[in-house]
Parts: sequence; structure tokens; C-alpha cells
Amino acid sequence: VLATAAVLAEPVDLSITHAPLGDTTNAAGPFVFTAQVTSLIGSPVTSVDLHYSLDGQSYSVVPMTQSGQDWTVSLPSQGSPVTISYFIVAEDAYAYTEVLPDGADLGGSPFSFFVGTKTVLYAQGFEGSDAGWTHAQVATQDDWQRGVPQGKSGDPASAYEGSSVWGNDLGPSGWNGAYSDNVENWLRSPAVDCSQATNVTLSFRRWLTVEAGQFDQATVRVNGQVVWQNPTGSDLIDSSWVPVSLDITSIAAGNPSVQVEFRMKSDGGVTFGGWNIDDLELVELGPGTGSCPPPTSYCTAKINSQLCAPTMGWSGTPSVSDPTPFLVTASQVLNKKFG
Repeated sequence: VLATAAVLAEPVDLSITHAPLGDTTNAAGPFVFTAQVTSLIGSPVTSVDLHYSLDGQSYSVVPMTQSGQDWTVSLPSQGSPVTISYFIVAEDAYAYTEVLPDGADLGGSPFSFFVGTKTVLYAQGFEGSDAGWTHAQVATQDDWQRGVPQGKSGDPASAYEGSSVWGNDLGPSGWNGAYSDNVENWLRSPAVDCSQATNVTLSFRRWLTVEAGQFDQATVRVNGQVVWQNPTGSDLIDSSWVPVSLDITSIAAGNPSVQVEFRMKSDGGVTFGGWNIDDLELVELGPGTGSCPPPTSYCTAKINSQLCAPTMGWSGTPSVSDPTPFLVTASQVLNKKFG
């Protein structure tokens, strides 16, 4: 609420126009960001900065260069597969600032684009039928509904795509849009075959309003394991459709039966609108063109004097932009001998 009030109270002294970058398979870069910035009160624009993140949490800042009303910056390759989130901050001579998208610096949704390849393993927009999705009550009430959200109790007034979503109490006639006190219920996907996938990412759009995690718990589970939960310490109040991407490789890769579950559990106090979910996918991510290919073993090992056949392998990501160490391993080798 405070963040929303701050955005509403912020004076609009600058105008920023920008065409967001879209998904690409070209990982070589560079990625060029261009914005048109003008003052609405006649003051000089003193700086425009690009804030970007590879994990959606920590942001790096790079200054943009002015050419007339255009401000540009070129970002080199950040490796792949990767999702780059970003927003633009402009400031004028009076130290007035403007952010695009609005509120992105206060926790709102930034722009984002994906670099690499995506193989869709499962996709559901929740139009037409339940398509094998099931839901049930654990305690007190099952209020999961598929349909058109009505904008009550903090819910969205429309779907992210199409017309239908899954959510807790979508607010049709006779409903108020909010989950109730002392409830626990779940929505579960059909089993998805991920047996041929080497990595799996769960992505979806979320519009969630829920009390702080020490009171009410909104969780995402995969095959019974919690992979995401709302934070403690403060309520989570989405005011737009938020993109969510969760790496579930450790649970789903190579697994012929993967089920995704959304669960809501409340205490006896404050309630909000709960889950609203749309545009859900399970995808396998791969490197884009111009990026480092996965290492490949070649040649045939010889039996050594200990009658062992040495093997070589690797782990990590072969990319200098990825902080994960890249390791080459050798096993069944002779100690302190050249090979």
C-alpha cells in the first residue's frame, strides 16, 4: 500500500518512451536498449540509467548515452539460457526521477526477455475445459474456480491471456473474491512426462494477494516438494500479472510423472484475494546461437594398468557470465601419472 501510494504521489515531470526487447535465440549480443526521454516542465534531462538483472533479484546499473532525445546503451552477451529483467530510470536537473515501467524500482514488474531456446513440454492457458486439473479441500473450504476473474478483493479484472484463469474465489455471483479464514485447499495439474528433459523450468503468470507467510501460506509444490512460498514479514500484494520462473530440474528432469500444485492455507485473521494463475508452461531451456555449446566427450578410453577404463565428464555451465563454476572431472585414472 505504501509503495502504491508513493507511486501515485510521485510528480510526473519526465516522459520515457521505450520499445521493450523481446525474446531471442541470439545469445551473442550485444543487446541495444533505446529510450526517448523528454522533460514535461522544460528542465534538462541529466541522466538515464539502465538497471538490469540476471536473477530477478540483484540489479546492476549502467548509464545510457544521449543522442538528441534518444538515450542508448549496449549490453554485451550475458550467456544463455538466461532471462534478463530490466527497467529504466531518468533524472532531470531538479533531481526529479521517472521510472519505466512504473513502480519497477519499488518491487513492481520490470521488463524482461529470454535469451536462448525453449522446448515446451506442457502448456496450459486454462481456456475451454479443466484439462485434467483437479482441486480439493484439506480443511474448511475448497474455493478453487476456473473462469473469468471479477476484480474483487484485489483480484485482477481480466485474465493475462484469453479470458479464463484458475484462482481462489474468482468473485462470481454470490462470492466476494477473497479466500476464507482457516482454510486449506489445493489445485493440481495432471501428470506431465518430463522423462526426456535434462532441465525443466516451471513458468506462469501470477496475480497473488496474500497475508504475510507467518499467517497465511501460498505455496507452489512439485511432486509434493515446496519450490516456492510467499515471504514472511510483509503481505504480498500483486497489482499486475507477475511473471514467475522456477527451476525444478532436480525434481522434474528425467521424471515421467511430474505434477504441479498450488496450495492456499490461511489462519483465522485477515484474508485477501489469493491465487490467480494463467499462462502456465513446463519448458526445457537451451543455449542460444552464438553461445558456448555443451561439452561433448570423444575418443575411446584405453584400459590402464589397473584394468580400469578412465572416464571424463563435466558440470556447471560453460559460460564466463555464469557464476556457477565449470568443472572438468576425470575418474578411474592413475594417480600422479600423465594421461
